[in-house]
Amino acid sequence: MAFLAVIHALRPDLIDMKSMKHRSNKDNLKEAFGIAERELKIPKLLDPEDVDVVNPDEKSIMTYVAQFLQYSKDASRTGDVTQLWCLRQEARLLLTLEAQAEARLLTQFTCF
Repeated sequence: MAFLAVIHALRPDLIDMKSMKHRSNKDNLKEAFGIAERELKIPKLLDPEDVDVVNPDEKSIMTYVAQFLQYSKDASRTGDVTQLWCLRQEARLLLTLEAQAEARLLTQFTCF
């Protein structure tokens, strides 16, 4: 959902977030990566299987997220500063959600 939210922040016309809530993680990732590639011209650097795992590669995800930041910077040069602010907020949310998921997993696998 986080990648869809980032795309929605940049281009709300591309995604109906309500319809995405009931789909699987992999389906949402496929959708997000496809829309990013087709509509935003962001190269598909990840596959759903790279992200929908217990410990996704942080550097790979950040490299992909950087493409959205570049798109946002390009949009801000054309005068849409609101999109840049929204993307930064969404990126922070993505990192927070990832940290929370990692903390939950660490709690589950901690031996006492």
